[in-house]
Amino acid sequence: MSLRHALFSGSVFLLILCLCAPLPAQLFPVPLRINMGGPEVVDSQGRVWLGDGFGPGDALNIRPDDAGGANTLSLGQWFCGGVLEPFGFNSAHPGDQEIFGSIRWDDGNADAIPYLLELPIPNGSYLVNLYFYENCCPNRHYSASLEGAVVDPDISHGGCTPGRRSFDNIAVADESLSISILPCLDPACPGGGDANSILSAIEVVVAGCGDPAAKQCASGLACPTDAAGVVTGTWSPGKCITYTGYELRRDGEMIQNLPGDATQFTDTPANRYTEYELVPAVAAGEPPCPALRAPAVSPGIPFEIPLRLNMGGPTLVDRKGQKWIGDGGPGADFLQIRPDDAGGSFTLTPAQWGLPPLGAIERFGFNSSHSADREIFGSIRWDNGGDMNSYQLDLPVPNGDYLVNLYFFEACCPQRHFQVHVQGQAIDADLSMAEYQSPNTGRLSVENTMVTGGLLNVTLLPLAAPCPAGLDCNAILSALEVLPSGPPSTCPNSLSCAIADGKVTGAWNAGENVIVTGYKLYRNGALLGTLPANATSFEDQVGCQRASFYEVEPLNDDPDFFCPGQRMTCTVVDENCRFDMPLRINMGSVSAYDSQGNLWLGDGTGPDPLGIRPNDAGGANIIGDFVGGNTKPASYAALGFDASNAGDRTIFNSIRWDFGADVPVPIDYALELPVAPGVYDVSLYFNEGCCPNRHAQIEIEGAIADDDVSAWDFDPAADRFAVPPIPAGPGFLGRLNFPNIVVGDGSLSIRLLPCPTCFEPLGGIDTNPILNALEVFHIPSEELQLAGDSDRDGSLGISDIIGYLKLQFPGFFLLDRQPTELPCDGGLAGAGNLAVLDINGDGRIDMSDAIYEAMYLFTGGRPPVQGLKCMVPPSGNCKAHPSCQ
Repeated sequence: MSLRHALFSGSVFLLILCLCAPLPAQLFPVPLRINMGGPEVVDSQGRVWLGDGFGPGDALNIRPDDAGGANTLSLGQWFCGGVLEPFGFNSAHPGDQEIFGSIRWDDGNADAIPYLLELPIPNGSYLVNLYFYENCCPNRHYSASLEGAVVDPDISHGGCTPGRRSFDNIAVADESLSISILPCLDPACPGGGDANSILSAIEVVVAGCGDPAAKQCASGLACPTDAAGVVTGTWSPGKCITYTGYELRRDGEMIQNLPGDATQFTDTPANRYTEYELVPAVAAGEPPCPALRAPAVSPGIPFEIPLRLNMGGPTLVDRKGQKWIGDGGPGADFLQIRPDDAGGSFTLTPAQWGLPPLGAIERFGFNSSHSADREIFGSIRWDNGGDMNSYQLDLPVPNGDYLVNLYFFEACCPQRHFQVHVQGQAIDADLSMAEYQSPNTGRLSVENTMVTGGLLNVTLLPLAAPCPAGLDCNAILSALEVLPSGPPSTCPNSLSCAIADGKVTGAWNAGENVIVTGYKLYRNGALLGTLPANATSFEDQVGCQRASFYEVEPLNDDPDFFCPGQRMTCTVVDENCRFDMPLRINMGSVSAYDSQGNLWLGDGTGPDPLGIRPNDAGGANIIGDFVGGNTKPASYAALGFDASNAGDRTIFNSIRWDFGADVPVPIDYALELPVAPGVYDVSLYFNEGCCPNRHAQIEIEGAIADDDVSAWDFDPAADRFAVPPIPAGPGFLGRLNFPNIVVGDGSLSIRLLPCPTCFEPLGGIDTNPILNALEVFHIPSEELQLAGDSDRDGSLGISDIIGYLKLQFPGFFLLDRQPTELPCDGGLAGAGNLAVLDINGDGRIDMSDAIYEAMYLFTGGRPPVQGLKCMVPPSGNCKAHPSCQ
C-alpha cells in the first residue's frame, strides 16, 4: 500500500489527523481507480477503488477548489439498476453497483466554480476511463477535458443508464492528470438543459494492452438511413480484444456474417422500423463481449399494421409477444412522426413517472405483473400546454379503416385536463383522470378511423389558452395502438363485493368482444371452485373473518386469449371479527401476493378499508408508488424478497403517511389491529423514497418500542457512523422487528409518532411518519407469557378457566388424574414469576382469577393483566425470576 493510499485507510488516517506538520505531496500509484462520491470498494474482479468520500469534503485531496463538484449522492440515493456487463462489471455485484451508483456532481447553475480534478500520478502515457451513471435527467449534457484538451464535447445518457468514455495515450508530464467536467447547454449541446455535471468513477491505467482494464468491447452501433433507404451501420471496434467475426441480425433473423475487423455494414430494410443486432465472436480465452443493438428508421416506408408505440420510452415486447416501438427520449423525433419537434418534446421514464398499480391495466388485456406491460404505461411523452407548440403525431400508415387505442397513466395530477383530436375530429374535448376506467389508467378507443392520405393524425391540445386556473393542461400519452378496424376488446372488470350475516356476494361486468369459457373463484389465495361462462356474480359463506380477499379469473384455453392470467379482485371486511394469523398488510395500496406466495391485504383503496385506524385523519395520506424506479435489489434480497417481483415492488413501494405537524391539535397515526389475546412478533417495513432525514417514534401496546426510527437504523441499516454519514437513500428497503409483543385486550395497538428532537447527522428533521407494510405472527408457546393463559396455548379461552380449576383442584377431573404443575420457565420476562396468572391482582392464584377471566370472555369485563406481586414456583429445582430476588 502506498503512503498516499494509507493516508485514507482506517487507523492510519486517524493517526495522520493528529499530526501538526503537513506531509509532502504523494503520488498515486497506477493503476489508479477512484469511486467518486462514495466509499472505498472492491469490485467483482478484486480490484480496489479508492473512496472519494460522501459530502462536500475532499478526502483524497484531488479537487483544487473544494467548492467545485462539492455535491454527492450515494448508491442508495442514485442507483436504479442497469446493465454493467458491457464495461466488464457484474450488474449483481454490490461493489460494482457502488462504483456506478455513487456520484460526485457540480451545481453548474448556482455557481461559477468549475468541476476540476488534479490526480497526482507519475509522468507517463495513460488510458483514462471515465464512468458515468444517469438516474434522472437525459437533458443533462456536459463535456470532458483531459490535460487541458477537450476529449468529449457532449456527454449525456438516458435514465438509469451507465456509461463509460475511454481516452488512450493521454500524456502526463507534470505529475498531475488534469480532468474537468463542465456543463454544456443548448445550442452548443443540442437538448442540453441541465447544467449539473456528474462523475461516477475514474480509472487510470498504463496505455496499451498491458492492463486488463484496457480490454474494451466494440460499442456505439448507430444505424442512420440515407435518402435512398439504405441503412449504414457503424460502430467503434474493440480494443485489446481479438474478434473472430460478427453475426448481423435484422429483426431477430441472421442475414450476414461479417469479419472480425469490420466496423460497418449496409442494408436496405423493407420496413419503416428495423432493429439490428451485432453478435460478436471472440478468440478462445478472450472475455466475452455483449451484442450491439440499434434501431433504424426508413422515413419513406409506412408503418406496418398492427402498429404499437411506447411513447417516451424504449422498444418493449409485452407478455403476448407484441412489439411496442419506442419513440425515444426527450427532444428529437427519432421515429419522425412529430411535425413540430418542440411539441410533445418532454418525456418521463417509469423511474421518473411511476408504474400503474397491480390490477389497473388488466381490463385492457395487459398484465401488471409483467415488467414490460407496466413499463409501456410507465413512460410518457408530454407537452407543455402553455407554449405555442402543438403536440401532434402524423403516423405514416397504409390507407384503410382502423381502430385507434390511446393509453394513459396518470401518476400525479387528477386536475390534468386536455383535448384529444384524431383525423381532425375532436374525440374528447375534456379528457381527465375522472374518465379513466381503472385507477389512474385509461384507454380512449376510436373506432372506424379512416386514413385516405397515408397519414393518421393524432393531436393532443391544452384545454384552453391560457389554461384555466387550478387545472393542469399539459397533455400526456403513455402508448398508442393502431389495429385493423373492429370494436375494442375489454376484459371482464369492476368486481365488487359485500358481506351480510356472514354471506359474501360478488358481482362484475362481463367482458366485451372476448370469449370466456368460465371463471375460477379464489378466497385468500385458495381455489373455491369454478363458475360458468355466463356468470357475473358469486356467493360465499364465511366464518368470522376480519378480511376476505376474493379473486375471479376469466378462463379460456386459446393461446391468443385477450385476458390470460387476469384476476379481478375485491376485499370484504367484517368489523365484528378479528384478523387471522399471520397478518400482512400492504399500507397505501392494493392487496398483493409477494414473491413467496404470501397475501398482503391492501390498506390503500379507501380512507380506512380494513377498519384499523381509530381516527381516519391520522395517517390519512397514501402514495401508491412512493419509491418508483429507485429500487435497491440487495436490500430486498437481504430480507428474503425479490425486487424484480411485481408483488414485492407493490407491497414495499407504497406508503401510508401522516402529516406530523397537524394543527391546531395533533392527530396521531394510530393503528388498532383486532387480534386474539396472545403473544406476537411484529415487523414494520419502511422504504424511504425521498428523505433520509425523516425521523419518527414507534409505540406498541402503549410503550415506546423505538424512540428514533429512520433510514439510519433499518435492518439492513445505513452507515450513520461513516465520516461523513452515508444514508440508505430512496429504494432501500428496511425492517424493524419487535418480538414478544403481548396483547391482552384483543387489539394490537401501534402508533407512529413524529420525532422533531431525534438525532439527525445530516441536519434537519422530516416529522412525517411513513409505513410501507406490516407483518404480524402469533407466537405459540408453552411458556406462561400471556396474563391469564393458564393452559399455555398463547391465547385466552374457556380452556384457561378449566386450567384454573385444575390448579385449584388437582386430580379432580376424571380424564386428567395427574395434578397440573406450573412450568419453571413461565413468566412474561423469564423463568419463575407466576404473577401472570394473578389476573385480578389480589396476590393469590385461585378461583377468583377464573371468575375474572370468565367475565372478560363472556360479559365484556375488564381484560386480564399481570399481577404486581412476585410469585415463585413451589418446586425447589426451579430458578426464581430475577424480579423475585
